Amino acid sequence: MKKEHKLNEQQYRRLYPTSENLSRLYCTPKIHKGANPLKLRPIVDYTGSITYETSRMLADILQPLVGQSEYHVLNSKDFVEDITKVKIGQGEIFNSHDVVSLFTKTPIRDALQIIRKRLLE
Repeated sequence: MKKEHKLNEQQYRRLYPTSENLSRLYCTPKIHKGANPLKLRPIVDYTGSITYETSRMLADILQPLVGQSEYHVLNSKDFVEDITKVKIGQGEIFNSHDVVSLFTKTPIRDALQIIRKRLLE
């Protein structure tokens, strides 16, 4: 990317891997779900890892897009306020889905195309 002039020297140095640290995986309990047996939520800590600076740069690039979609929900309170305005007509049903492993089931190719399109816009 540097040779194609898509990265300047400062960006290149920031992204050039200099760390050999692996990401750290740990889990937190899902106590709010009342699961029995207790279920765990896996968390990957990239801080200081070889991919941290790349992740940080991508997050900085994508941050201005957060909240720009008409479907963006800030938090559960925001969702409740939005959903109370929804009128369900006769013959319609309201359907809700519990999201499981959202990021592992997101089609990567589709996600990258959407991100590229939004960045170009």
